[in-house]
Order: sequence, then structure tokens, then C-alpha cells
Amino acid sequence: MQFDLAVSNELKSTEFSKGFRQAAADRGNCPTGAWEDVGYPDHPEVSTRLWIVDRILSPQTFPHFLSFLGHGRLPGGKLTTIPLPAEEEVMLLLQPYSNWATAPYSNMTETPIDNCMKFMGSDEVPRQLVPITKELHSMKSRIWEGIPPLSKRRWEDLDLDNPDNFRAACTYLAMTTDAFNYLNIPVIKSAMRDTYNSIYDELETFEKAINARRSVSEGETLRLAALWYEFFNAHCSFIASRAHFWVTENIERLRNGVLERMENLTPRSDDEWFGGASLELADNIYDLTQNAAAADIGIYIPMDGYKGSGVESADSWEPNDSDKAPYREYPIESHPSVQKRTADYHARLKYLTRVETWRGRESQNPAFGPGGMNATDPSTFGIGVVGQCRSQGQAQKSTRAEMRGSMKLPDTTGREMWIDELRQHISSGQLRTSFLVYRTCFDHSDEQWELFKAKFEADVNDWGRDLEAIDDVKNLFKVQWVDARDTAERPIDIDGAKSKFRELVQNGAIPNGFHDGFFLAADKSSVDSYLNPGVNQSGFIVAVDNNFDREDTSGYRMDETPGYDGQVRVLGSLLWDDVSAQISRQSQYLEDIWPLAMQQDLQVYEGPWINEKLKPSQ
Repeated sequence: MQFDLAVSNELKSTEFSKGFRQAAADRGNCPTGAWEDVGYPDHPEVSTRLWIVDRILSPQTFPHFLSFLGHGRLPGGKLTTIPLPAEEEVMLLLQPYSNWATAPYSNMTETPIDNCMKFMGSDEVPRQLVPITKELHSMKSRIWEGIPPLSKRRWEDLDLDNPDNFRAACTYLAMTTDAFNYLNIPVIKSAMRDTYNSIYDELETFEKAINARRSVSEGETLRLAALWYEFFNAHCSFIASRAHFWVTENIERLRNGVLERMENLTPRSDDEWFGGASLELADNIYDLTQNAAAADIGIYIPMDGYKGSGVESADSWEPNDSDKAPYREYPIESHPSVQKRTADYHARLKYLTRVETWRGRESQNPAFGPGGMNATDPSTFGIGVVGQCRSQGQAQKSTRAEMRGSMKLPDTTGREMWIDELRQHISSGQLRTSFLVYRTCFDHSDEQWELFKAKFEADVNDWGRDLEAIDDVKNLFKVQWVDARDTAERPIDIDGAKSKFRELVQNGAIPNGFHDGFFLAADKSSVDSYLNPGVNQSGFIVAVDNNFDREDTSGYRMDETPGYDGQVRVLGSLLWDDVSAQISRQSQYLEDIWPLAMQQDLQVYEGPWINEKLKPSQ
């Protein structure tokens, strides 16, 4: 076996091997590292792609932290053991220190929460503002909230297990990993850590001011900065675990399908094994292996250098001689440096792959053919290829278990943060999760209208297939139909429906539990999409932004959402666990998802965009 390892290492450096890797890069089915989606000054596509100013540490993270201070349940479901501040103390974050603090903090005129939000990205702290492509920004935004790229239903609707859609499936997988690769780019990683640490320092100052105030009444010590670390670490661990599970679960299923098709191939000669369908399947296995490796290494946000973690920054890590060795014969573990993780992972995977292959041969495993793979016998050669692929798959599982096991990430199977957060507030009666739906088209008969409503409701209510025990939450999501006609019984358009909706808002007449910033409109195209669906177009509805005013768009970054007119067609299947989930997490609103619809033929939002690159204007 040692000779085999030596020969294998030599082959890795040959021109053939380099050409193989280049062919994989040309296929474009694997993560790229995200650099091409970051708008550095001399980027070749700076004027031809749609760029978004990204706040590296998403601003809604701090409001989520404040919500956590009210109930104490961390992302992932565990309750904190650190005492929480009193509600009135949390409210003091909104007031200048000078209004309530004792000396020496009483002469500070800043407001703690304003300082924290400033650190997340403003003209005063421009380092936290980075231009990235809309495609990356939209994926990062949903991943940051623990929302997977596609639900199980959406994956099935897109038929991504179909071999004809292999490239599309890989694109979704790669985009997910690249969202984390972006956060692991050294300058980005450093900037996000600096933001976190600045907030930590501010909360330390706040807790000292509170503790000075408490000391008068001999209250227990507040540890707000420690709560911030515990919350942020739990948040990062949850989103990494959720995204990694989503990627690897889909890879495993795709891989099994490819291996099954490999086993069923019956080429008549070695030449046929190295071309046509055989070569395509081998390429598929390679691409899935690389996607899995990239996910195992990259879907992780280490806490090195984060105040409260007790772990020093690994930014200055440099490889030693052992790090440069081609193989790792002993178990590996995770490391804060992505360069170190990459070196260890691939060296360990190569070693374990050879170990698994030799085990199969020495045990006379039929998967390797009689006595192992026989390249001169077409009847056993194919079986041997499958056997080697299975060996590599098992080796990769072992490598993954070693590296990611040491990350100590939570089990997020069947959980999503937005669902957990909603549960914390059900009893308040203040949740707005349902939609009013206005009928703005009367070209259809009553029978057709009733059929449309039935199809629409069945469509939007079919969600959560991959989630566990969510009946209590699903009951929060409803639609209520409104017949939008004026006093003369004439139909009105969407603008007319908006006027009626605004009247309800102004009069405080929006039903309890229903959105007051958005509503839905069933226009002719929406009704027809359900009554007469196209081959490549599922049913959709129009989502309308109540706050948008064509005469005053000052509250919107129109350069980042070109052509936005206050409404977006949305697939009914994405209404609750995509659009509503992102709205509930304050992650992306209608103006944010519009660019993902604007280049689609009917301008329908269908989830993450994977087609031609988004352009800055239409």
C-alpha cells in the first residue's frame, strides 16, 4: 500500500491530473470560492453585473439578539443558563447613557443601540460595507437566517434528482457553500469579527453601567457581553449545521443515483468505459465529491479571535512541514484557518480513499471484481469503478466525521430558526403571518374563480415536508379573500386594491394576525397560471408592497432593485417557507427578491437565481 500511496502522489502532480481539474472547472459545477462575486475595484464585470452593498454582519442580527434577551432560547433551541437582564434594562439600550447611568457613565451622550447598529455598517465604519453580486447577496441573506436554498418540495418540483438537471442541482449546492466561502475570505472574516468585537465592547460598557446602577440595590451582576457571545456563537453554529446538512443530504442522494446508473451500464469495451455516458457519470461523481469536500471544509464560521470565545485569532497561521505532507495517516480535526482545514481534509481523504480501496481488494469484495478491478476485462472493469467510487464515498464520510465532529455543531434536522422564533411569540398575539388576497380580475366565471381559489390554497399550504412537528405554526399562515370592487360594483386594479388596503391600515382594521405592509392580488395572469399552467411555469400570485410610492422612492435603493414597481409575482409554493420566512426574519423584502424575478420570462420570483448573470438595469 505504501508503494501505491507514493505512485498516487506522483500522479497528482502530472499534467493529466491538472487537465482533469481544469475540465472540472470548465464544467462549472463546483464552488468557486466566491471571489468572482466580490466587487473589488478592478473587477472585470463591475459595470455589467448587479451589485449590492453588503453589510457583512447582517443588521437584523442585533434585533434578533434583543428578542433572545426576552425569552432566553438560543438558536438551536437550548435555553441559556446566563441570567437575562430585566425588560426595563433592555429598554435602556435605546436611551443615552446620560439619561440613566451613574458616574462615570453619566456623561456619555451616546445611545448603546445606535453605536451597535453603526458598527454593522455605516459611512463611519465603511470597512463593513462590501459590494457583492445580487446572486451571492440573496443566498447569503437567506443562509444567514438558517433558511435553506430550496425546500424539499421545491427541489422535487424542479426535478433536481433527474440526471438532465444535474448541473442545476450542483449550482444550488455550490452557491450555498460559496455563501460561507465569502464569509471565510480573510478580509471578510476579519471585518465581521471586528464588527462583532465592537458590539461586544459596547455591551461590556453597557453592562458595567448597569452593574454600577445595580450595586446601589445590591442586585446580581449582569453579563450582557457573555450573552452576546453565546447567542452569536449559537447562531453561527446553527446556520452552518443547517446548510451543511442540506448540501450533504442532497449530494448523498444524487451520488447514489449516479452509482446506480454506473452499475447498470454495459459497455462492450474499455474504450466505451472511457467515453460517452461512462465519462459523464465519472464527471458527475467527481463534481459531487468536490462539492462535498468544499462543504465539509467551508461551511463553518470559526470563533477564533471573537471576544468571549477564549480562542486566539488564527489569521497568522502558516503551514509547517507536516502540513505540506501529501497524506494524513492519523485522524484530523477542525481548525480555525480555512487553509489548514483544506490541507488536512484533502490529505486525509486521499489517504483514507487508498485504505478503503485496498480493504476492498484484499477482502475479495465483489464490488471490485474478481481479485480487484481488472482493466483488461470489460465485464469487471465497470464494477471496479463503482467499487472505487464507493470506497471514496466511505473515505469521505470518515474524513467528514473527523473534521466536522470536532466542530461540535448542533443537530438541526427538521428545524429552522424562523419557525423557532415564531413559536416564542405565538402567545403574544402580535404576529403578522397571514395575507389578505384581493380579487382584481373578473374575467372568469364563478366556477373558475372557486376552482382557482381551491388550487391556490392547496398549493400554498403544501409546505414544510422537510420540517418536524410544525402543525402549530402552519396554523398561523392563512389567506383571506377580498372582493375588490368599487361602490359601483366595477372591478379595480392593483393600485385600487392598494388604496383600499391602505384605508384598512389607517383605520386599524387589518384583521389580527395579517400583514399590514403587504397584501396579495389575484389578477388575470395569476388566476390563469393556476387554471391553465404552462409546461415550465407553476402557479403564482402577485405580492404587493403597501409602503411603495412611485412618487417617492427615497426609502428604497433603486440602483439595487432596478425596475421595482412595488409588486412581485411569486410562486404560490414559495409563499410561506420562502417569502414569508424571509420577511419574518427581516432578511429580504419584496424589493430584495424582485431582481431575482426581473430576468425571468414572466418576471416571477422562483427562489434563488441560477441562470444568466443578473444585470444592473433592464
